[in-house]
Amino acid sequence: MMSSLLTAAFPLVAQPEARPHSQLPRATLFDVTDAVLKILRPDLQRRGRELVVEVTETSEFLAGDPSPVAQVMADLLDSVSRCAQTNRVMVRVALERDDVAITAREEGLGIGLALARQLTESYGRAISCCVAATDRSSEIVVRVRIPVSESDSAASGPAYDWEAQRLLALAVTERRQA
Repeated sequence: MMSSLLTAAFPLVAQPEARPHSQLPRATLFDVTDAVLKILRPDLQRRGRELVVEVTETSEFLAGDPSPVAQVMADLLDSVSRCAQTNRVMVRVALERDDVAITAREEGLGIGLALARQLTESYGRAISCCVAATDRSSEIVVRVRIPVSESDSAASGPAYDWEAQRLLALAVTERRQA
């Protein structure tokens, strides 16, 4: 279900044949993170979890389809909110070369190997995953490979559909409360 909701948030818009690369939606890392958080917010509130999210933004657009990044991010953040031992989890999302790196850290030992195994089994080679823990905190880092493009070259593609994202968030909120 989460997969179809995320696909709806990033619909493909066909462009003229002369520009096949512009058939994908333009989205920045902030756009993707914002869409995922809007979908997850009702469940996070119901669980009493707070995700403190920092997005290291650049002027680059994700050159490929943003849906796989959104799907991995949604699964990671949803799982972190379920298994964290504390109510507050720090999340950092950043572009690092051709990877989107999503780091979740808590002052507790709830996130770790079991979550890394679950994500690796679900996504296989599409991601890389590592965990670290001390006696007081744990951290998981998931990397999703996706090319990026300079903002000038991606400017000819379709704009990110903020209205569709807003409607999706409303639909998800209403569906889960019913």
